[in-house]
Amino acid sequence: MNLNLDTPVDFSTDKSIKMKVYATEARSLKLKFETGGPAVENDQAHTGSGWEEITFTIGSSDSFSNLILFVDGGSNTVGTFYVDDIEQVASGGGGGGGLPAGSELITNGDFETTPIVGNGWLFFPNGGTVELSTAVNNGCLLYTSPSP
Repeated sequence: MNLNLDTPVDFSTDKSIKMKVYATEARSLKLKFETGGPAVENDQAHTGSGWEEITFTIGSSDSFSNLILFVDGGSNTVGTFYVDDIEQVASGGGGGGGLPAGSELITNGDFETTPIVGNGWLFFPNGGTVELSTAVNNGCLLYTSPSP
């Protein structure tokens, strides 16, 4: 999964990214940030027990505008996984830092007072449904979006 962020993530104070990941098979996860300072990454493991909160700590004080999540590295494990609630936190937990107060990496604008379509919502391709495959020979994660 590769996200080009409109607002770079600033790691000058809060050094961690927390997200919820769902998987039914044990998986290795690598979170990488590029486009800013020298690329940085952190590896974590998912046990395959359903929804788990995973925290990645980034050893940098730079800002980055490209977030990449590798799932299962070079393995060819077949299965489904979901990612939700991505946010920047202080290394010991807590909340926000380099982003505006109360915001997350993916935003939806003022959803309570405006219609959904075209009013501040940031949509992933195909209405939020994506297919990911780890079956690429070079070990990179392949993102494909089903036909609309």
